Amino acid sequence: EFRRVLFRSFKEGEKVSLVEAILQAGDFSNVANKNKVSILRQENGTQKVYVEDVEAMLINPKSKRFEVMPGDVISVKQTIF
Repeated sequence: EFRRVLFRSFKEGEKVSLVEAILQAGDFSNVANKNKVSILRQENGTQKVYVEDVEAMLINPKSKRFEVMPGDVISVKQTIF
């Protein structure tokens, strides 16, 4: 759940973190599950799914940095009330 859908191009050599990509998409909606952000990525002909805790990244800027790659699809589900 993002505030808007974003399709973004990368410049050659550009590095974008997961947090930066989410902020460029207008941040999370109020019902987004920030603890389980899924990133779908094609690696060597195989689709991999990474699940990252972005809330922890936002709380602690020194936490690990997840780099977004061209072709990645980021999805966030709603929290369960």
